[in-house]
Amino acid sequence: RGGKSIELRKCKIDKLEIKDNLTGLYNKAYILNHLREEIKRAMMFQRPCSFVIVNIDNFDGLKASLGVERTDLVLKKIASLIRDSVREIDRVGRFEYNSFAVVLPEKNKREMQKLSEEIKNSIETNFISSLDNSKLLTVSVGTSENPLDGVTADELVAQAQKLLQQV
Repeated sequence: RGGKSIELRKCKIDKLEIKDNLTGLYNKAYILNHLREEIKRAMMFQRPCSFVIVNIDNFDGLKASLGVERTDLVLKKIASLIRDSVREIDRVGRFEYNSFAVVLPEKNKREMQKLSEEIKNSIETNFISSLDNSKLLTVSVGTSENPLDGVTADELVAQAQKLLQQV
């Protein structure tokens, strides 16, 4: 009986957590919740709200060659680079093990795409080999904007993920 009670409490605590333990960014649940709130606000005031997913290409190969500890350092570095690229009102989160998400209130498609390219370039130039100038790590970016690409968080996420598949 006591074991069930402890498990139930741990489950409730996990639901309350909003930060990813490794990167210190928001977690997926928080990002999705925040995106829903920003979409409501955007629709109420007829303003744009954009969503970006940054996915590390060939992540399994990277992890196999670097090992878990060095891969964790790479994830922390990428988290820092993305966080440093956005405004204070934007929210950055770890979306999946090898991807990050950014909620961009008040950014239209053109502004979001410009920022997405800056984030992509910032990450990739940070992981260039000093020996032969080759990229050691690449990322793909999927973007979407409310209301053009969808009116719900699920629709915006699906559109951004669809664009990731096309890259």
